[in-house]
Amino acid sequence: MIAMLDAWRNDANISPIDPLLMMNWRMMGTHMQNLFGTAGFGVTWIGTVITTLAALLLWKSSRLPTPLSFLMAVFGTLAATNTITWHSHVYMLTILTPFMAYFYLGGVFGEALLNAWIFALPSALFLALCLSLLTHLYQLPLNENPTGFLLGMCALFLNHYFLLLAHRNISGLISSPQRPA
Repeated sequence: MIAMLDAWRNDANISPIDPLLMMNWRMMGTHMQNLFGTAGFGVTWIGTVITTLAALLLWKSSRLPTPLSFLMAVFGTLAATNTITWHSHVYMLTILTPFMAYFYLGGVFGEALLNAWIFALPSALFLALCLSLLTHLYQLPLNENPTGFLLGMCALFLNHYFLLLAHRNISGLISSPQRPA
């Protein structure tokens, strides 16, 4: 136990806490900082503010007339939270799984979205591993962690897409309220 505590205190780049392996705006800012210096973190702050405002807009009381629209607001808020929280890894997307299943079974989300949910991250991981292999074999000058970047960007995109879907579906539920079976 003491050895684990020493490793945690003395090694600032422990893989589980590495921001380069996350799926949030902090990950994006860290990668941008590696490319553009401290100005790269401006992307983090701008993205965080915009995402926070988009999540708060989900909760306008006039937009939540049905239980389904309330669930959609929770879904969008959790997706936004994945991107704005300071420490958020890809596995935290699993919190959206019950919502995805409920909305899919209720006919709110189609099969194409379910397929994207299931196959996007494994595909990004496969592409990233192939890129890492090519980088290693041919000594290509690339970002130090293409796997973390591609996987994190894919998850960041999915979270923002889910936030957008929540907005679209809440607007659609106001004009034609429906409830999944």
